[in-house]
Amino acid sequence: MNETSPIVHSSFPQGSRWRAALAATVVALTAVLFCLLNSLSAGEAEVRDPAEALLQGLLASAPIYLVPLGLALATRGGAGAWLKAAFAWPRGWGFGPCLGALGLLFAGEVALCSVISPVEEQAAMELLAQCSVSTLLCVAVPLCVAVPVVEELLFRGLLQGVGRGVWTLFLSAGLFALAHGVNAFLLPLFWTGLVLGVMARRSGSLLPGILLHALFNAVNLFAVLL
Repeated sequence: MNETSPIVHSSFPQGSRWRAALAATVVALTAVLFCLLNSLSAGEAEVRDPAEALLQGLLASAPIYLVPLGLALATRGGAGAWLKAAFAWPRGWGFGPCLGALGLLFAGEVALCSVISPVEEQAAMELLAQCSVSTLLCVAVPLCVAVPVVEELLFRGLLQGVGRGVWTLFLSAGLFALAHGVNAFLLPLFWTGLVLGVMARRSGSLLPGILLHALFNAVNLFAVLL
């Protein structure tokens, strides 16, 4: 673990730790809110238009997720340094660790989905397959660019940055999974959050995780088109 990581240990100046804790608390509450919303709407997935549901979900998520992020950036003296560290490529890091993490991510996802949720995974793919190519291309930008950036800043940046213990790694991964709803994909999503969290800790930056998250979303999205 990188003990000098500006993301993991010093996202905020010392005098603003209470703002860091407050922002992390809002992130946690936001994840619980999305857990409830996604769980309540799960039963309507079959009768709703998939394209409309996908677009509405992305549009509804943006303003809610921006609340804790705005709170964090409002911290004077820490926001600029935090963002600079978040998007700086870590020294000594090539693309080898990223490719290795990508393979580990997909291997875990495939293994867990095939054992835990093979039927649900197929149903989700069939639902996305009902969307037109134009709709999928429209959601590609927010899903593969905006979502990875915001989610990594929130879950790996704010939640993991609020404490030094390993517990923050599991907390952020757990809330990341819960934010997508209580369903059969809970454990695979927890695995995804865990891999991305380790990436942030090992590199001291969020950029490798953002790129990994974006590529993971892109592969899953465009697999529907094949």
